[in-house]
This record gives sequence, structure tokens and C-alpha cells, in this order.
Amino acid sequence: MKQFISLSAICLCTLFFASCSKDNKEPITPGNKTAEIRYEATVDDPENFNLNIHYSIGEYNTTELPDGYEGKQVTTESPFKSEIITVNTGALLWLSATVEPKNEDYITTPMSANVEVKLYINGKLEHSKQSYNYAMIYCLYNPDKIIKW
Repeated sequence: MKQFISLSAICLCTLFFASCSKDNKEPITPGNKTAEIRYEATVDDPENFNLNIHYSIGEYNTTELPDGYEGKQVTTESPFKSEIITVNTGALLWLSATVEPKNEDYITTPMSANVEVKLYINGKLEHSKQSYNYAMIYCLYNPDKIIKW
């Protein structure tokens, strides 16, 4: 019985590692392909809310992300459109937008305003999300397949 269990475990491990090795592709390396990206964000009540925007500029590969990297941050009126940013393969791309009342006496509620964020890669909309008061998108740029979370 012990031999059967040992043999089964060895077979399963061999099968597992063999199937995993087929899925492994060449690692993503920075600099092999570039893309132009642009971020956009809007709030459905621009009369009462500004947007607090925080976004990556894509200059770092995920394996090279330094401690404390903050990207860019700006508070602006809706709609927000970033500058066009050139990124390399492997760049971590993210955009978050939070509503900020224009009047400091305004009380926000859980459903105060709808926020939408968008990511364009080479002029094509690749990723978008919307939610109340806060929305965020993030992905890894790969020219063959955009890896979204």
C-alpha cells in the first residue's frame, strides 16, 4: 500500500511539473516593444465634485519597481485626460480616481457620485471600470495580451 501511495504521488508530481512547464513563456523584459498609453477619468456630477487622480507613468518594469514609487497625483475637474505616455513591455499601469467635494461643507455619501476610469493603449480603449466615489484599474502591459486585474 505504501508503495502504491508513493508511486501515485511521484506520478502526480511529475504530471504537475510537466504541465506547468508547457505554460511557461519567455519572461517579459522591458524595452522589447513600446506602446503609447493615455488615462481618462470622469465623474457624473462635475458641478459638485473634483477628481483626485493618482496614476503610474509606466517607466518601471514590475521587477524594477523601487520602494516608495508614487507615480503622479493631481486634483482636477472632470473630465481628466493624461498626457500620452510611452511605456515598455512589462510596465505596470494603474489609475485611481476618487471624488472630492468642491464645497468643503458638502457631505459625501456611499453613493455620492459615479466615477469612471479608462486606459487607452495605442489609441484603443483596453480597460475601464466605474463605481461610486472611487474607481481603479491596473494591468501589466504586454503587447501580446494585456494582463488585467
